Amino acid sequence: MNEENSKLNVPSPSHSPTRKNSENYMSELKKQRGHLKGRLTQFKKYVDSFSGASLSNLQVAEMRLRLQSASEYFSKFNSIGSDIELYAKEEDIPSHFEYIESVESLYFSTMASAKCLIESCEITSLSGSALQVISALEFTASNYLHAWELLENRFHNHRLLIHNHIKALFNITCMKQESAVQIRKLIDTVLRNLRALKTLKEPTESWDTLIIYLAVSKLDSSTEREWENHKGSLDSNSQGLKLDQLLTFLRNRADMLEMISVNHSKPQAKPTSSNENKNAQQVHSYVSTNNDLQKAAHKGKSPYTKDNHLKLSCLKCSVLPLITPCLPSTSIPFEQLCIPDNIQLADPDFAVPAEIDLLIGADKFWELLNDNRIRLPNGPFLQNSKLGWLISGPINTKMIPSVVQCNFTEALDGQLRKFWEIENLPENNNMITRVFTQDER
Repeated sequence: MNEENSKLNVPSPSHSPTRKNSENYMSELKKQRGHLKGRLTQFKKYVDSFSGASLSNLQVAEMRLRLQSASEYFSKFNSIGSDIELYAKEEDIPSHFEYIESVESLYFSTMASAKCLIESCEITSLSGSALQVISALEFTASNYLHAWELLENRFHNHRLLIHNHIKALFNITCMKQESAVQIRKLIDTVLRNLRALKTLKEPTESWDTLIIYLAVSKLDSSTEREWENHKGSLDSNSQGLKLDQLLTFLRNRADMLEMISVNHSKPQAKPTSSNENKNAQQVHSYVSTNNDLQKAAHKGKSPYTKDNHLKLSCLKCSVLPLITPCLPSTSIPFEQLCIPDNIQLADPDFAVPAEIDLLIGADKFWELLNDNRIRLPNGPFLQNSKLGWLISGPINTKMIPSVVQCNFTEALDGQLRKFWEIENLPENNNMITRVFTQDER
């Protein structure tokens, strides 16, 4: 179509010959006029080929483009007709008007038919309650305007539309846990309804504070806590927070959760279970350290509570008289750490030296950690875990510890002496005589 348009170079008055009424100039105008009529005639044949048929989505899009091109052709046709009227002879004027009327009739009838085809496809694509509104009407071009009026009266209720979009904002589902999918769904719901309300002439530009409160109330506790921490790093001004700041935070949060999900999505070994007796309780035994226990049948009961359990897992551990000296080696000034009040520590008395009850191996330790981590102002970190918040890291303090831990090893000279004594054995191995010391006797 663009190539065809480029061929239609209509001469303008400023580029016309000096004598506008010359035969060559009029001949060129009539030639251009005839070419444009031919393009409109081809468009009419194209539209007539769909008479009584239903257009596909691709054909509807093509029909719209052809409508636009036909409109451009007709605009150029009128421009040429105006030049012909100015410079034509008086005896040629009546035939010129007849020619224009025939082309106008061709153009307007074809445009009406094309628009009716497109509009009838839009009507037939309705479903649900919209289809029920016009179900009594026959799908014809004459009924299109009446059907459109019925649909507009039924669905273009300004107050009802505003009510539905505001209701959708307040009915956003609350998040139970961190989820990138749920965060993105919340963002899309907020933006979609705000755009619709703005189209309905609602002053959504001044709703930032209200929408921020509404959206944050739908977040899970962890994401909400991170948002409260994030607000402290934002520039505070008299205008308050903006909705874009919250949406940017939520998008970054969703990206982070997706990255963590990808990095930790590794296959895990599943425990085997016996299904010989479907009525029997399942017992998972990972480690057995007692030969007598291996020979005994599993009873499916805990030796401590004597209650029945569907699953019983055995973990290997070592029982030692002392795991490590008391930790920390000295008391820690708790008030200097500035731990937030809403943090539930796994060990609230961590600052007081005490015995260590349990040492968790590295293979199990990392499974206990969650994603959240907070850096305290004075150095250490707070790490969230399934046991509660853990605290770890250096502490800036000038206190001198009252307990000093030292490790000693046996003197090296004694080890070297024994080594050389072994090397300097008598050459006659048959005559080796062992001399016992006084302690050995």
